[in-house]
Amino acid sequence: MISRFRSFACCCALITWVAVATEAYSQDRTRVVVPEGSSPAQAIDMFVAAGWQANGIAASPRCDDATFVRRIYLDLIGRIPTVEEASQFTSAENSGKRDALVNELLGRPEYARHMAELFDVMLLGRESARSGRRGRGRFDRSDWRAYLNEAFAANRPWNHMARDMTLARDAEDTDVRGGWFLYERRDDHQAIAEAVGPAFFGIRVECAQCHDHPLASEILQSHYWGLVAFFNRGKNQDTEHGPRVTETALGGFQKYTDLAGDSFETQLTFFEGPIINEERPPEGTAESDDDYLPVSQGEPRVPKFSRRQQFVDRMLADHPLVASAFVNRMWALLMGRGIVHPFDRMDSAHEPSHPELLQWLSDDFRRSGYDVKRLVQAIVTTHAYQLDSVPADDKALPQHFAYSLDKPLDAESLLRSAYVVATGEPTEPAAELLREFSRNFPDVLPEESTTNVSSALMMTNHHTFNDLLSGEAATAIRELSAKTDRRETVRDAFRLIFGREPDEAELAHGSDYLATHANHEQAVRQLAWALVSSAEFRFNH
Repeated sequence: MISRFRSFACCCALITWVAVATEAYSQDRTRVVVPEGSSPAQAIDMFVAAGWQANGIAASPRCDDATFVRRIYLDLIGRIPTVEEASQFTSAENSGKRDALVNELLGRPEYARHMAELFDVMLLGRESARSGRRGRGRFDRSDWRAYLNEAFAANRPWNHMARDMTLARDAEDTDVRGGWFLYERRDDHQAIAEAVGPAFFGIRVECAQCHDHPLASEILQSHYWGLVAFFNRGKNQDTEHGPRVTETALGGFQKYTDLAGDSFETQLTFFEGPIINEERPPEGTAESDDDYLPVSQGEPRVPKFSRRQQFVDRMLADHPLVASAFVNRMWALLMGRGIVHPFDRMDSAHEPSHPELLQWLSDDFRRSGYDVKRLVQAIVTTHAYQLDSVPADDKALPQHFAYSLDKPLDAESLLRSAYVVATGEPTEPAAELLREFSRNFPDVLPEESTTNVSSALMMTNHHTFNDLLSGEAATAIRELSAKTDRRETVRDAFRLIFGREPDEAELAHGSDYLATHANHEQAVRQLAWALVSSAEFRFNH
């Protein structure tokens, strides 16, 4: 009763605050005036609540502590909390404990590892798909993963990480390991352009290869081929220092043809960016040492006029979409859906649900110096993030963010959570089982969440996964089976696996199931397997 009262009071206070800070903007939208000194979290809540008000929507109440602690552990460190961690949080009476937990989790090594795993998949795709699509050199992606882990641990600004990945060379204030983003695509310059667009600008350009984009007319065919041109002088090279992407000083002058058969010279340009002029040498001109800058011993030569350098200095640097695309991606990761949906189609065919919020957050992100942890902390400490997942209003749609959206767990988070269930504590998954999970579960942020046959079979019939829940390592599940009180066993199973108490019907069904099996230990393992295989466990809510 106290929890419900506090949730209602919090909602009332927020609505009153928003009413004071907004003014009429149009019939269906309010213009939010963010008071000076407001925190990013306060500003976000004002924009989102203004949307509820404009659409006449009642938001869900604030989620309880048990729901919050599970949600925030999964979102920030990629696993469910242990029973002890959850109990310690829910029993604390400190009014600021949610903010304190967020700050603690952001400082853990697990946060950086989780972010590295997510961005590895989002930027390069699943490794199983990559290795089947293109050959490997004598290098693997271990340095790339170490780069991502260290970058997120050190809170490296996102614009610096974008520079690392697209400049892809040993330069001042640049981490060359980020160049694996280009190297892994094996000199396929169109594949590079089609990856750079969504990764750093939030737009897909592949539909503009043969003509201007058919749905988003602002994305031109010249943008597609201009983006290709920035990278088409690059070539992979294996050096004594590791994988590198070289760049020649000449060449790469191409023409492209539209559907009408008209031919055009490719220019160095991209969406909402300038045209970068490059002097074209006479045909037949050969390269010379004078075309290159001096470099460190063992590093590839760098041309004096580097197209990639032009890209990072004049196209990527502080391009407004770099901030907007990252904000929208992070919002989608944490809130279950982008302000623009899908998150990598930020074009005129996909309007933002909260354009003023996206603009404010993007500007704030740029002013902060592209501070990733600050952005994450702002989103998860909002009232909007902490809503219950049950809609309170039939009119509430996902794009209103009036209730918490269910988010399917990525393969790594699902398996790490299963290990918490089995062992009762954070445990690094077996490498082979982790590879199997990554092959059978969907990519991060799928447009639609579906369970395919391979993932279903992984949870039901894979011997290694079954051994995880029933083998020697499953100490927490064995402790459950040691209990003689069946109702208490079911309660503890729900606390361990779901982080909540069972309702009376669940308690009765679980107790009846245990009572009908002569082998109590086997029945407890089957109960645990059924709960871990359920939709409730496989989603963050």
